[in-house]
Amino acid sequence: MPPRVLLDATPLGGPHSRRGIGTYVRGLIDGFRQLEAEQRPSLLVRDDCPASELFVQYPIHMTEWGFRWYPDPRTRRRGEKRIAELRPRLVHATQTTLVPSGPALVATCHDLIPLRFPDMYLRGAQLGHRREYQTYLARLKRARLVITPSTSTASDLASLAGIPSERIRVVPHGVPEGIIPAVAGTDDPESGSYVLYTQSLEPHKNVELAIEAIAHVRLPNVRLKLAGPWSRRRAARLQRLVQAHGVSDRVDLLGYVSEAELNRLRAAALALIVPSLIEGFGLPALEAMAAGVPVLGSDAPGLVEVTGPDLPALPRLDPLPWARAIERLATDPAERGRIAAMGLRRSERFRWVETARRTAEVYDEAMRV
Repeated sequence: MPPRVLLDATPLGGPHSRRGIGTYVRGLIDGFRQLEAEQRPSLLVRDDCPASELFVQYPIHMTEWGFRWYPDPRTRRRGEKRIAELRPRLVHATQTTLVPSGPALVATCHDLIPLRFPDMYLRGAQLGHRREYQTYLARLKRARLVITPSTSTASDLASLAGIPSERIRVVPHGVPEGIIPAVAGTDDPESGSYVLYTQSLEPHKNVELAIEAIAHVRLPNVRLKLAGPWSRRRAARLQRLVQAHGVSDRVDLLGYVSEAELNRLRAAALALIVPSLIEGFGLPALEAMAAGVPVLGSDAPGLVEVTGPDLPALPRLDPLPWARAIERLATDPAERGRIAAMGLRRSERFRWVETARRTAEVYDEAMRV
């Protein structure tokens, strides 16, 4: 029997597994796991990366070329062929590179950053990347409903991509139920001695501001630790930035770290720093808030929807307010505790089970269109 709803869970493996899309798919599946069986979608999974046995799963073999300048065309072709064989009533597309053209479609659009910053991501890109993104936008327009995690991205979908607002549904992301507040971080010998950056190094993540901010911090014992799934090319550029700002002795470039090590680093951090120029949502900030870690975030609208009106929302282009905010947290334990407590309370609004429940409602609505 063809599946009623087929969710693309292939980002659980491959290049997306350590990035935001992989986190979204893992969280969504965890949320569906807590719902009744009839509310759960079937899953399209990589044959080397199955999901929970509670779900009906359809494996597919996927490999990617190692070329950074050209998207692997086999990803979409193989995915579309497998989906056509399964004949689902509805497909939930979760990534830009696999949005099938045939079946009824619900698509999650995480952001439209390439359209907001075309000079960064489209005009200088290789032809293959531009065509791939144009194909994605065209197929997004034929989706019955489009899910997005923030009202900021919903506005971009309407104004930049031409998606009618009546076909857009805002469904915020969540955090796992099991995140433990970071009380244990106080036992770490490095506790409170550094601010932490855990994102990728794409231009819109604005990592240079974090480096500039630490250069302006007037407390020499406060360090900046940077961790994330970086390419060698971007890591080398980051090293040059650190050297150019003269802070090599105050910045630790960690690269990719395990989940356990990330949890330890986050728990012991003075604060998580999120200086993004734009965000579709802001999962790293939300996860830190749920762990009881203070968050210093930018005033990017999508991120402010996560952090709320009470947490710091600092200017995206001026490092001095960031430096002063870091100094306040380092010298005022009460202020640090206040921001951590507000973030923890705010995070309680976001749970993956609620994301899954609202996504299931979107499926039902799309079936009726």
